[in-house]
Formats: sequence, structure tokens, C-alpha cells
Amino acid sequence: MRKIPFFNDLKRPFYPQAVKWHKNVRSGRGEFKITSDWTIISTRGASQQVKLAARDLQSFLAEANVQVKIHFSNVEPITSNFILLRKISQVGQVPESYTIRTKPGQIVIEAADDSGLMYGVFELEEQMKFRASPIVKNGVLRRKPILSTRILRSPMSCFHRREVSTILGAYPKNYLLKMAHHGYNGIWLHGKLNEMAKVSVFPEFGRNADGMVKDLNILVRRAANYGIRVYLYFNEPLGIPQASDFWKKYPHLMGQPHEGEGVFSLCTSTPQVQTFLREGMQYLFSQVSGLAGVILITASEFQSHCFSHLNTRGRRPAQWRKEMFCDRCRQRTPQKVIGEVVSCICHGVHAAAPTAQVIVWNWSWMLYEDEPQESVIKSLPPKVIIMADFERGGKRITNGHPHVVDEYSLCYVGPSERFKGASAAARRLRHQVFAKLQIGVTHEIATVPHFPVYHKFAEKFIQIKKNRVGGAMSCWNFGNILSLKTELANRFSWAPQPRSVESELK
Repeated sequence: MRKIPFFNDLKRPFYPQAVKWHKNVRSGRGEFKITSDWTIISTRGASQQVKLAARDLQSFLAEANVQVKIHFSNVEPITSNFILLRKISQVGQVPESYTIRTKPGQIVIEAADDSGLMYGVFELEEQMKFRASPIVKNGVLRRKPILSTRILRSPMSCFHRREVSTILGAYPKNYLLKMAHHGYNGIWLHGKLNEMAKVSVFPEFGRNADGMVKDLNILVRRAANYGIRVYLYFNEPLGIPQASDFWKKYPHLMGQPHEGEGVFSLCTSTPQVQTFLREGMQYLFSQVSGLAGVILITASEFQSHCFSHLNTRGRRPAQWRKEMFCDRCRQRTPQKVIGEVVSCICHGVHAAAPTAQVIVWNWSWMLYEDEPQESVIKSLPPKVIIMADFERGGKRITNGHPHVVDEYSLCYVGPSERFKGASAAARRLRHQVFAKLQIGVTHEIATVPHFPVYHKFAEKFIQIKKNRVGGAMSCWNFGNILSLKTELANRFSWAPQPRSVESELK
């Protein structure tokens, strides 16, 4: 990987923090101070995630020159001056939610899962950061996530190369901890199934699969310590260059050509290719224990199924073909083919990991039918999640000129009518709805860390809550660096949301 100057900064330890601690500050009415005679307590046998959270709090307090000890015990504390991390059994509690109870001499953080305890610790730290002193208010705070799934990726990860082969360097422990502090519980990686999986129908595939599977297992285990899950993004089955020896062996599987690039679809209207999709996904999810799921795009810049670049309705780039050359798919509809592809993938994923998420992105489905593309959604398996572009199709007036937002807009709050139509159709058909967002920057200047449009951005997350969005993929392959924007996203991704945008920004 080419070295980028600021990558070393991204990999540095989370502490020391750039917190300007106020010295000799006294606690006010309804407040108390944590001092070096306090102890952090958790149960013996606590998970690695909870231990990491306890050590994080210890390191944080040390920055304020407060040296506390950590003690693991199954006995409830009977003395004062302790911070207790306690798991509770509470049926129906939203995952990752937590309660913080504070009064002089004791702080109790309760949650039903390890991530809840971790996020409770981070919130306690935030309160002390705001005070710029290890001082806490008396009271009870209950919080739960508005978005159950919050996905980002590392700017150090290589989308356009063999990404899975370079992931361990892109996701060091220090950076994963920073992602957790910014509230992210998912990362996505660009996968190529013919490189990553071994299948019976195409024995020439997956020659480097062993190394990729090994690295994926390491990353999944490493990320789990920070409550972060790993998703694989797929555009399958990827087209194969016409010059490849593959076509000499399997000429009968050749499908639609891609205009000008010498690439042909691996036709999904054939039993062999469908078996490849099912077997390949089952192989990955059986070999990599703990993968969270897949994110699928079915109309894309990369050639995949025979309809992937077919301009069936005279829209989008003129260079995309308007004629179907595949004899098999000429007799079919794009809805049928997309549904078949997703069904094969879904079958393979759930054969190995029944609870893994299959997220289907509606990017450019307007190639196939008018909004809200309900026929495409109807073709999909019942368990999949529909991820819709939050801003795309929105209408704005800029300097007196009306125009339509295409995608990745930060000045347009959203949601667009297109998003609302897709999400309504998805819910009618009993699918969960996610949003595709672009948090940091858009296409204009993709090399800067983030655009400082904080008010608009906070308003976007207020609308996400109002529109009952269940999760979000918050970046494409750029604009993904942790920043003030991702901190702000975290503040507005939990209920109760801040009372106003202005008060939270202050």
C-alpha cells in the first residue's frame, strides 16, 4: 500500500486526548468529583470488550491525573467511590442501550450486553470532557440507539485493489477504538467472490482464498472486541474479461458484453452460476465465523449480471447498452434476474449464518422501472434489508435555479421523495429499511476530511429518526475519515436526541 502521510496519525493511540483539563475545579451543586481513591469494578470473567472499556476509562481518567484501579469481582461493592459496570438480564431491551446512575460515591452503568456497557463508559467520558474535569452530575441517564446498524470504513483501506488482502493494516486496534468512540458498530469491505471463495463448479476460483479467509477471521475477532461487525460489499457475479482463459473452458456461460471494456457477464440465468453464488457465500460464511452480513449492489459501474448495464428505460449514461445480447436473459426481466441473484446469495449466506444480514442497495434501480421500484422489491427474499439512497432524487433551488440532487448531497437534508417512496414500498412488503448516506464529503473535493456543514448534517439525522430508518451505511469509498462530523452523527444517532441542533453544537 502506498504510504499516505497522515496514516501514522490515524494509527496513534487514542490517548493522550486533546482535552484541556481545568485544574482545581470544584464540583458544584448536584455534582461530585472522581478522585484517585475510586475503583472501576466489573464482574470476574468479563468479556474482552468490557475489559477494554474499563481500561479505556482508566486511561481517560489518568489524563486528568486521576489514577484509579480496576477490580474484577462477582461480589457487589459495599463501599463507596466506585464505578460499577454491571450486565443485567432484561427481556426486550434494545441491544446496545444502557443506563447510567450517578450519585456521590458511586456510578453504576447497566446494560444487557457488552456493547451497551462500552457505550455507557464512553458517554460517561463525554460528560467529563464537557465539564473539562472528572466531575459528574447526579442523576439517571437512559439511552438507546436510533440506528441499530451504523457502518463506516477506514480511509486506509484500499477499495480499488484486493482490499481483503490489506485489511489488517487498515484496521489497527487503535483505529477500531476510535471508530467505537464515534459510535460505529460496522465496517464494510469490498469483496470479490471469485477470489475469496472455493466452489465445486469453478475449481479455478479462490486460489488465494486461504489467506483472505485467515485475514478476515483475524479482523472479525479483532473488531468484535470493540463491538464492531464486519460486512462484505459485493457486486456479483463480477464480469470476466473476454481475453480470460475462463471463457475457453466455459463459453456457454458467457452473457451480456460491457460496451467498450471487453468484459462479459457471467450469466446468472444458468444453473452453474447460481450454484457458484450459493456455494461461494456459504463457503465464506462457514469459513469466517462471525461475519455480520453482505451489502449488495445490483446495478453498478462494474459489469455483473446481464442487466447490470442495460439501459432499459433510456436513462442514465448513454454508453450503457440499450440492447440485450444474451439469448437467455432476452426472455426475462431485470426484476426476475435481480431477485434470482439476491435469492441465491441469501440462500448461501443463511445456510452458514442464519442471522447474518443481507442488505440490498437500490442504487440506480431507475434503470429498470419508475420509483419506487416496487416490482424489484417484490422479487427479493422476505428477510433482506432494503437500503435506499437518502438524498437521491431530491429537488432543490440553488441561486434561483431548480435542479435535482443525484446522490451524496450534504447541503440537501432529505429525505427525497424517492427515498420515502422506496422505504414505504419496502415496509409494505415487510422489509427493514436502511439509509445510504455520505457523511464526510461529496464528490466535489473528496480529498478533504469533511465539509463543515454541521447544522444541515444534524438536521439530516433528525429526519432519519422521523422516517424510522433502522440503520445506515455512512460512506462510499471516500469521505470516510473520523471527524467532527462523525462525532456529531454519533450524538444524533441515540435517543433521546439532543433537544436542539443549536444547543448540541454549542
